[in-house]
Amino acid sequence: MKLSRRLQTVADLLPRGISLADVGADRGELSYYLLEQGKVTRAILSDSSRHSLERAKHLFGGTCYEQCVEFRHGPGLEVYRAGDADYAVMAGMGGRTIVKILEDSPSVLRSFQSIIIQAMGNSEEVRRCLERLRFCIDEEILLWEDGHFYTIIRSQPCSEKPISLTEEEIFAGPCLLKKKEPLLKDYLGRAKQDRKAVYDHLIRENQGKERQNHLSYEIDLIERIEQQLE
Repeated sequence: MKLSRRLQTVADLLPRGISLADVGADRGELSYYLLEQGKVTRAILSDSSRHSLERAKHLFGGTCYEQCVEFRHGPGLEVYRAGDADYAVMAGMGGRTIVKILEDSPSVLRSFQSIIIQAMGNSEEVRRCLERLRFCIDEEILLWEDGHFYTIIRSQPCSEKPISLTEEEIFAGPCLLKKKEPLLKDYLGRAKQDRKAVYDHLIRENQGKERQNHLSYEIDLIERIEQQLE
């Protein structure tokens, strides 16, 4: 099984010999690869789409990995119990969807040794949620694939009170800032360009004063981060 670079990066962040909760598993390719490589001992694949789960079942059907997987239909972590798996992966869903999943099942969430999140946008909202739920971010990877930036976050429950993140860290990522990730400049440049385009449109149309203020704040924030990276 060959994965996309995005999913391969997620797979590389997992240690060997664990059990996995593959939340929003879609076609099940990540779990299949991890079993194939001997990285996980068993996996629970869940998805809110019955169609996706059927496709995942078809992938595993008749293989030697069929006995190592379980399929559960339902949203987020609602189909899991504390202790079901060592690690959880949430990859390929929107950032706000992931935030809702995290907030809806705090006891199950804290039962995992670590969670790996790859959100399709709104990574800053995911970081803010993790901080609020007392999770520590210990690794982040930024990558560019097929015309898109992807941020992958690894986090774990904090044994002590977590360090409060600055607004710069919330937006760009504490680990990415610390290691001065080379791709950050391009990522921030694109984020600023997108926000300026919307801001200029709102100014021209004399619309959305509150939205204008928020965009102006984010543009200033991005420029402060850019200065830190110089």
